[in-house]
Amino acid sequence: MRKDVEEIASLPRYWLYSNRMKELFFEQGKKLNLPQVNLHEYHGKINIYTGDLGLFHAYWYSALYVVIEGYWELGLRDKTIDSLLDKEKVRLLKLFRNGTFHFQKEYYSEKILGVDTSNNFSS
Repeated sequence: MRKDVEEIASLPRYWLYSNRMKELFFEQGKKLNLPQVNLHEYHGKINIYTGDLGLFHAYWYSALYVVIEGYWELGLRDKTIDSLLDKEKVRLLKLFRNGTFHFQKEYYSEKILGVDTSNNFSS
């Protein structure tokens, strides 16, 4: 397989990982009797950072940033996709990914809270 074809073909794998975590996140929300999981609304009411809900949330958003990172690294361009990549939202996802996979001394790190407390970001 040509390198450029292989590189592009590897990108959907990361989207599949992210999408599966999203599905599991919403399934867990239903199990907890949360009819529609809205992180902004529930922030502070339940601790979404522990248990399965938090795990699926962290891996979903973190993997979603990896998809964006790969899209850019490969130099891909699409008007529809590019229009969805709001700079502030992508910045928050990057911080969230970093907060998830790089040790944070603060339990409620701003890197994690930024996405959930932003009025510009919805799940």
